[in-house]
Amino acid sequence: MNENYSSNEEVINESKLDIKQNNIQQAINKLLPIYNEEEEFPVTTLLTKCYFLSEKLIDAKKIAYDNLNDFLHSLSDFKLLILVLVKNREFIKAREITEQISKISKQWYKISIDIISKEEGFVLENEPAYLQNISNEFYHMSFNNNLYEQKETLLKGEKLPFNKFISYTKYLLLDPFVQETIKSELVDTLRKTNYQDILKIKWIDNDVYSINMGELKSLSQLKTYNNIMSRVDADYANNDPILYLRVKAYFEYQSITLYPLNDQIINNVNDWYKLSIDLYLYGQNNNFNKKSNYYKLISLIINKFSEIS
Repeated sequence: MNENYSSNEEVINESKLDIKQNNIQQAINKLLPIYNEEEEFPVTTLLTKCYFLSEKLIDAKKIAYDNLNDFLHSLSDFKLLILVLVKNREFIKAREITEQISKISKQWYKISIDIISKEEGFVLENEPAYLQNISNEFYHMSFNNNLYEQKETLLKGEKLPFNKFISYTKYLLLDPFVQETIKSELVDTLRKTNYQDILKIKWIDNDVYSINMGELKSLSQLKTYNNIMSRVDADYANNDPILYLRVKAYFEYQSITLYPLNDQIINNVNDWYKLSIDLYLYGQNNNFNKKSNYYKLISLIINKFSEIS
């Protein structure tokens, strides 16, 4: 074990020298076998750097995505991560990660935001064809009503500069043909970037709601979500495992569909939970008025869930 460690350390040092001497492919050839043995830092960051310097940007992004925590060891490593992301046009993901680092270092945050903004500015000024193609596809997301196709389009939209992404997201949140889970993800994506303004969303009941992004919590922080998922665990985790997974999958989907309005809509968790179980598992409940808001919303969500499950 020690011999293997010493051998790997020697190869790592040789690779660092290769990078300094601009022998990038030699460094890759030395580092890749160690990486494939699941060697971690600093092999991950060095190999990412090699791919980045040799303009193999997709390879660099793959390793970076698989090992994000390894880029927190130093400012130079973190800058490399952000550069890899923006050169791959992953502007929104770069901003999400940068917002997370702001809690650790304001210096790292400022430097990273400057890198992102500079690259966004370059794209806005020099790549009109790229912007038009991605923008058109993102803006017209609802032309394809398939959930998975809309998800793919959302991921493409995240390769737009931030202001473009915000502008089109505001439109999509009011588009009645964009899937509810996609709208939820759009809202949560802006939350992760620390977007602070008021958003409007045309929701599953076709009403338009205002969302104060400055006060919005993640789904996992919402009281109703945690209450309901705890109930699911308590009622089903120790019984039939298949039924447990089935019920849990439904409530996860339901919660995502409701987001970001979960706590606003569910003012009686017990009634909501019981009605959800009865309608999802048994298809009926005689104790609730079918014209009630709970009954209509839960029935609608169950129908949508059945379309994808």
